[in-house]
Amino acid sequence: MPFSYNSVQTHAVFANGEGKEQTMEVKIKNGRGYKRVTFRNRNGRKLASKKINLNDDEIHRIMNKEFIPGLFGPCLEHCRLNARRTRRNNQNRTNNNN
Repeated sequence: MPFSYNSVQTHAVFANGEGKEQTMEVKIKNGRGYKRVTFRNRNGRKLASKKINLNDDEIHRIMNKEFIPGLFGPCLEHCRLNARRTRRNNQNRTNNNN
């Protein structure tokens, strides 16, 4: 019998006076799955997103209903480092590096 699992959690995050919505999602179907983190601003525009495939150990632990600390760590780190960049931000980064 194939295993199917879907979990979506949405949280409000406030930083620097701005409200954002953080969505963490895990989806498994037929022995394959992924984890995804998405940040959206208050208007619903996507600011950053990262999707990573689950490895076999993570899938088996989710099937056994075990808690996995730091499951979304790599996704969150990527989203924080690679938030939406504009041309102005990129120009400032290159000017500061010189």
